[in-house]
Amino acid sequence: MQSQVPQQPPMQNMNYFLPQTDKQDICLVKACRDILVNYAAAAPRISNFDENHYIKQAQNLPWEGQRHLLNRYWNTQMMVDPANSMDERYCLLDAIHYKDWLTIFREKIVPFCIKNNLPVATDQLFTRPQ
Repeated sequence: MQSQVPQQPPMQNMNYFLPQTDKQDICLVKACRDILVNYAAAAPRISNFDENHYIKQAQNLPWEGQRHLLNRYWNTQMMVDPANSMDERYCLLDAIHYKDWLTIFREKIVPFCIKNNLPVATDQLFTRPQ
């Protein structure tokens, strides 16, 4: 009996770190910001999100590039928090559609961030009390 090899998904376009030249479906950075602003507990810290270099770098990139940089941002934010964030950080995947990514962000990442007063400013990441 011959074993069946699963089909591989098509290669993603590796140009997702080049500036976007045509209209895209979504701006993940704006979507994340809008979600955070809608939560009163996170709204006062929105400037910490806006001023981060990963977030600034993600502007005008295709959503795949934005997703990658947002994952780096949120991984860093949660990694340095004293609370265990392993489950949440494992949810930040680079190979999923933006709709699924936003669902995970809304259901897993945002509640953790609200509970742990994230995001914090970049210069405060490594000086938070343990």
